[in-house]
Amino acid sequence: MSLQQLMDAAFFHGPAAAANALFDEVRRQHEAVGYEVVPMGRPFAHLQQEVAPRLALFLRELRRPVFVGLFVDETLYFLDPHAFFDVIRQSLGLDPEAFAVVRRRWEQTGRASGGVLSG
Repeated sequence: MSLQQLMDAAFFHGPAAAANALFDEVRRQHEAVGYEVVPMGRPFAHLQQEVAPRLALFLRELRRPVFVGLFVDETLYFLDPHAFFDVIRQSLGLDPEAFAVVRRRWEQTGRASGGVLSG
């Protein structure tokens, strides 16, 4: 899995240089809060082990509609969190039931607990 799968899952995208206006537009249209993700050349594992757990905790605590704003090079991609997590789930090779267990742990701790699949 790679960033390409996340980019393909986006419901909208635009130039990163227009990020403020794009975030405002998506917030207004979806009546949601944005969660910014800036990989900055980090490996995909960073999204699996750092970003996804923190996003899960953020969603649990916020309890409001959220969208993900993913910055990749000069483009900003907007994703539904479910699409984001589905790509992460597939990249981990987990079926939906196994991923639900992992995600519940993330919702409690915001951390991958030393490894994505460690218990």
